[in-house]
Amino acid sequence: MNHRFMYMEITQEKPYVITATATTTGGKPNIWVTKKGKPVVETDNTTASTISTASTNLAVGFYTVDIYDARVLTTGTGGQVCFDVSIN
Repeated sequence: MNHRFMYMEITQEKPYVITATATTTGGKPNIWVTKKGKPVVETDNTTASTISTASTNLAVGFYTVDIYDARVLTTGTGGQVCFDVSIN
């Protein structure tokens, strides 16, 4: 699969918005956020959208963010895809 992992430290509990935008034609980003291995929030990009957004309140701590191309899961196709990711 085409997974890209990021690690982040949250120092202030508040609502956050995580956005992944495919910069490669046809990419369909999904976002999966975990804390200590437990799911916190995820997106399910079943449309043709090249943008995926996850919104949730995050407590202070360390998180893993997994960004991957949904086409690999839904069609078995895909390839190398680049994503721009923002966390606000």
